[in-house]
Amino acid sequence: MLERYLAIEDLLQLKSVDWEQPRSAPYPVSDIRDAEDAARSVREEWGLGHDPIPKLAELLEERGIKVLSLDLDDIDGLAARVRR
Repeated sequence: MLERYLAIEDLLQLKSVDWEQPRSAPYPVSDIRDAEDAARSVREEWGLGHDPIPKLAELLEERGIKVLSLDLDDIDGLAARVRR
């Protein structure tokens, strides 16, 4: 699915956005407080404020993260790093 996503970008001659990693990332998370601190840091570094983010997938793609949706029964989430 990612291969097709990138192929479409190439066909349409769209510039793939480079990953804009927050300065203090990665954030080790071992409990809910760590996750809240990480979220606070990302919001601060990306200038997101404290309001809800209405189009999170769009925001992530603008920052260089490809967002794909798959219908899988036994998996709740998946993250991967891919090089072109």
